[in-house]
Amino acid sequence: MNLSVSHRRKVPTSHAVLVAGLGAMLWSTAAWAKDERAKPAEEVRFSAASFRAGLKKRGLTELLDLYLREFPPTGRTATLLMRRELRLAEFADLQRPDDERKAAVVQANRLLVEIIQENPKDRRRFDWRFTLAHSLLYDEGEPFFTSILYRGGSQEDRAGLRELTTRAVPMLTSLTEELSAEYDRIDNLPIRRFEKLERSGYVDELDRLAPRAEYLLLWALYYDSLSRDDTDPARASRLNRILAIIEANPAIIETGHVVSRVQVQALLLVGMT
Repeated sequence: MNLSVSHRRKVPTSHAVLVAGLGAMLWSTAAWAKDERAKPAEEVRFSAASFRAGLKKRGLTELLDLYLREFPPTGRTATLLMRRELRLAEFADLQRPDDERKAAVVQANRLLVEIIQENPKDRRRFDWRFTLAHSLLYDEGEPFFTSILYRGGSQEDRAGLRELTTRAVPMLTSLTEELSAEYDRIDNLPIRRFEKLERSGYVDELDRLAPRAEYLLLWALYYDSLSRDDTDPARASRLNRILAIIEANPAIIETGHVVSRVQVQALLLVGMT
């Protein structure tokens, strides 16, 4: 889907006042920063990250957008990530029209694609790819699979869902394969380098992400099957692949729900498959 935000929302009068106030604050902050070295440490309290988080938490996305334009985070990747957070805040705003929310999450995912492409060696690359696949399925895809599951769905629903699952399935397939290869790589590192990675928390990150990626792949395959007609051979292929993955890794359904948090959903998936 090629959706984009076609227009900006008109800022309410109260927000316009806040925008003006923010503009003055930004100017004064810049001037203040020049002299901050001369001030006692206890007076240097302004945190840009906390300020951005506060604006986002309060739903002041127009003000946050203005602030980011005037004072972008250091580095292009940090800027893109913050702009993605801004789009996600717009998507989470239930007061916005559905078409605006839909356009916002599509734009957020486009930004994440850009981040992934520009940072192929970044430590966060695996998590970014998981996040993108999850958002494609559950943020962009939710209206389609909900319509199919509960109302039978239309051809447009199936086409819309298939457009997303044909991106998510290969993305998660390659992610699970690369995570496995990454385990092999770090297992063969010299002990000191492995211990350094372990102290950094990287190994724990992999341990948390790998089962989540495999579990999400199961649902991506199921949603892809939903997007296809009963006569489509790819439908049976996707369902058989779900069963093959679970057979190869029975812990997905055997590990107690209190521990895995997904046993109930996995058993439901097997039943539907």
